[in-house]
Amino acid sequence: MSSIAPRPFATKSGFQFTVRVAQAEDVAQLIALWQAVAKEARHLLTQPDEIHQEAEAKRSWIQSHLYSPGQIVLLAEAGSDLIGCLSFENGRRRRNAHQGAFGMSVRAEWRRMGVGRALLQSLLDWAEASQPIEKVGLAVFSDNLPAIGLYKMFGFIEEGRQLKHIKMGPNEYQDLILMYRFV
Repeated sequence: MSSIAPRPFATKSGFQFTVRVAQAEDVAQLIALWQAVAKEARHLLTQPDEIHQEAEAKRSWIQSHLYSPGQIVLLAEAGSDLIGCLSFENGRRRRNAHQGAFGMSVRAEWRRMGVGRALLQSLLDWAEASQPIEKVGLAVFSDNLPAIGLYKMFGFIEEGRQLKHIKMGPNEYQDLILMYRFV
C-alpha cells in the first residue's frame, strides 16, 4: 500500500498547506484541479477539452495507486482546496519496477511559492522508503525553466531529449527533456 502521513508545509509568504495521499473521495476536486490547470498552463500535455469527467474511472485510478507499492498520488491542499497534484507510477514488469516517472500540476496562483517543492520532497521521501523504487524520472517541456530549475535543485539531471516531441500548433514544437534521479 502506498502511503505517507499528511505533512504540513508553509509557502514562502506563510500560507499553510498540507501534502497528503489522494483518496477515492477526492476525485471531483481532482478533476476540477486538472481542468483549472489545463486552462492556465502552457506546459501541460493535456489540453482542457481532453479532460473528461469520468469520475468512476478516475476513482479507480486513485484506488489502484493506493494499493500498488510503486505508485502514489499526492495532493497539496490549502484548507479544503486542492492546489497541486503529483502522480508517480513505476514500471509494471519485474525488470523495470525499480524505476518510474511522475507528473505534477500546481494551480497558477500557487506556483513559485513552494508547493511544487513540497510535493517533490514528499515524493522523494516516499521513494527512498519504498522497497521497489530506485530511480525517479520525469519529462519536462524544454522551455519550462522554473520547473527545470526545481528539478535540478533536487539533484535531477538530464538523461536525454525527445526533439519536437510536443506539437503546440502549426510549425510550433517543444522538445521534452528527460530527467532522472536515483534515490
